[in-house]
Amino acid sequence: MMLSKLHIVFSVCAIVTGCASTETRSALLEKSEADIRLADDELQPVRLDERYVQGQGLESRDWAPDLKVTPVRFPRQKVWFTGEELTAVVYEQRDGVLKFNPLPQDELALVIEGVAILTSATGRQHSFHRGEAFAIPKGWSGTWEMSEGLRGIFVMKTHEAPPP
Repeated sequence: MMLSKLHIVFSVCAIVTGCASTETRSALLEKSEADIRLADDELQPVRLDERYVQGQGLESRDWAPDLKVTPVRFPRQKVWFTGEELTAVVYEQRDGVLKFNPLPQDELALVIEGVAILTSATGRQHSFHRGEAFAIPKGWSGTWEMSEGLRGIFVMKTHEAPPP
């Protein structure tokens, strides 16, 4: 049976936010990124390593200076899946504000910890907290404030993903 990409994303969301039972969560998270490998020429599902969800094993990264409205403190990420069409990243930072004018790709996000406050160029503000998922359309313009130790899962098109 082939699972749709949307089903996989929502399964990840359920695991991270705790909607899945403890038994299911443990079973799904037993293995790590080694699941990416091909076995006998058959594609395999890729499991999100719980360590990344907890903020362990993330690597330092930086944003281009022209995107920073305020200093971005301790940005770290782990690209845990890169496929032909989608890239999935666990990203965190303590606080800071970035400006996108416009956002270069569609993005799906799930807040694991902290708060993301998106304010459009017209001033409309949206706040997203732990367990909330949201999508941002390509071309959206505005600021993205990340606070309270934001950590989240972000999914975007592979060819438009930020570098690891």
